[in-house]
Amino acid sequence: MTSAGASAEHYRGLGLELVPGTGPLAALTLAEVRRLDAGGSYSAAFAGTPVPTATEFLDVLARLDGKAILDLKGVWTPEAAADLVDVVAARGLE
Repeated sequence: MTSAGASAEHYRGLGLELVPGTGPLAALTLAEVRRLDAGGSYSAAFAGTPVPTATEFLDVLARLDGKAILDLKGVWTPEAAADLVDVVAARGLE
């Protein structure tokens, strides 16, 4: 959850642990997270790749018929968790 409590259907810091020097997600706004380079520490070919939102990640996952385990970190309200479940279900993912 970002400092502004960005809604689950629009954002989750997926992959943020791969972004060096960012600190706790809860201390950042969604705009600040979106400005981070999520790809540069993996490979120069991916430098400048922003941290995906949950919707972006789940859209790709569904399109590729992929599988993933979502590990929810931090404090989640029941509403935010339910929103994420709805986003997963809307894409036919389990």
